[in-house]
Amino acid sequence: MAYAQAEGHQCDPLLDSGGLAVRGRYFTIENSLACGQHWTDYITFRYEPTLNRFVFHKRIVETWRLNSSASSNAPALVLSHRRVTDAAQDKPVFLEAYRARP
Repeated sequence: MAYAQAEGHQCDPLLDSGGLAVRGRYFTIENSLACGQHWTDYITFRYEPTLNRFVFHKRIVETWRLNSSASSNAPALVLSHRRVTDAAQDKPVFLEAYRARP
């Protein structure tokens, strides 16, 4: 789930800041890259007490592009694409079986 160095195409996709966020029964692996390409990839799992296992919950992939605005107040990057994949509630995917697809 966490990309290793060279798997993000350029630079190291797992930065020292962030990387893992935990809240309640959920944890999210945060991959991001800002080295020529700009993208973020959040993969979230939740603990399911009825199964006594962690299951896939959601994946959010965002790509960013340089802002073409000439305004000095404009952000450097703007969102160019966002894809959200929700888990199929009737077909849980266990943490150890999950494979991220491009």
